[in-house]
Amino acid sequence: MFHLKSSLWENNIMMPDQKLAVNKMLEENVKVEVIEGKGMPQIWPLLSVMSEAKSALTRIGAIIQHTINTNKHL
Repeated sequence: MFHLKSSLWENNIMMPDQKLAVNKMLEENVKVEVIEGKGMPQIWPLLSVMSEAKSALTRIGAIIQHTINTNKHL
């Protein structure tokens, strides 16, 4: 099973398409974890001055590290 990490934000013109993509991946049995930034600007995960961004980046980093550790055989 493929695991995808995605972040969505409400204030983005691509939000409807992002949700469609996530739903399609779920239909195809792709494990998807979404961090949704309600009311956040488009680049909110990169704005380190925001506590929400720090939390999101910590989660994203942990998932990347876990993925690396569990796929070393590839």
